Amino acid sequence: MTNPALIALFLLVCAPHVATAQDDAGPFELGVQLPVVMSNEIDDTDVGVGGRVGWRPTSLFGVEAELNYFPGDAPRDGFSPGRT
Repeated sequence: MTNPALIALFLLVCAPHVATAQDDAGPFELGVQLPVVMSNEIDDTDVGVGGRVGWRPTSLFGVEAELNYFPGDAPRDGFSPGRT
């Protein structure tokens, strides 16, 4: 004989739930960010500004893009002369 509490727990876990933490804000999303990059290779910390845009035409498909700009110059022996 099975335990009724075990059956109740199984039904509670397997029952479909609606995600209430997500809202339906529309198909477009814009954001501003403050990226910080720390690298051991060049012993420096860079702070920049960036933005992101997202488009969600359906609930199962979306496209996002992000661009960050670091105004400071990278050192010559770093991995690139500038970072964008």
